[in-house]
Amino acid sequence: MKSKSKTIFSSIKRPLKNRKNGNKNTLSNITRDSTIILLKIKTVFPFTLFPDTIVIDLHKLNIIRKVFFLTYRRNSINHEDILNITVATAPLFATLRITTRFFSGKPIVILYLKKSEAILAKRVVHGLIVAHRKGVTLRDIEKETLLKKLEQLGSSE
Repeated sequence: MKSKSKTIFSSIKRPLKNRKNGNKNTLSNITRDSTIILLKIKTVFPFTLFPDTIVIDLHKLNIIRKVFFLTYRRNSINHEDILNITVATAPLFATLRITTRFFSGKPIVILYLKKSEAILAKRVVHGLIVAHRKGVTLRDIEKETLLKKLEQLGSSE
């Protein structure tokens, strides 16, 4: 009978679902989940001198507003704190409005986004909100499949 030696590297190579406590929200699992970027979009350059960036991961939405060269302001919003997200489209661009429970009812407005990217971001965030409220585990799903499923879930209008 062979004895299996456990090393640090052998535990890394195993898939997450086979690990002990793999389904629990441990600190390492949450940290790993926050490094998975589902979607990253930017405003269009000629219309905004310093383009803003929206980064969506499994737990939060980051809005990075560039103010000047090498200067930025970052807002991180948990999906559970988003009350409403809307997209207003025009012939060339779209505007994303995000209402949260912490910004005094005043929505966060991101102008000059590409229409397709703004609509995709709205659907993905809405899908993440619904999935979190229903208690769905998103950890074991491949990124491309997860993005398609979240878009499908968030597109029910």
